Amino acid sequence: FLKLSTVALFARCVASRRSGKAGSALKPWLDVARACGFEELAKKIAEMGELLPTWRAEAVMQSKHGSTQDVQTATQQRVEAWFKAEVVPLVTDARSEAAAEK
Repeated sequence: FLKLSTVALFARCVASRRSGKAGSALKPWLDVARACGFEELAKKIAEMGELLPTWRAEAVMQSKHGSTQDVQTATQQRVEAWFKAEVVPLVTDARSEAAAEK
């Protein structure tokens, strides 16, 4: 549970802050997820990496005066919402499984 949570949270952090370089920034966390056998998490990290360029492009189009702060904030909001919907359930399931182990 702790390993999965750690990998998930680091991937979220990287995605929130490095949206312009998502693929290369997320790759180490994708590799760690796979190495640990967290295949569902790896799929989610890969999916997030594929979505980030679109989210960033949409944020650029919607930003006022081309402000990088507007772009970063909008991208972070998309990452957070997606993470809550897609990754938090994996972490919750892992926590439940860990709590049920004897």
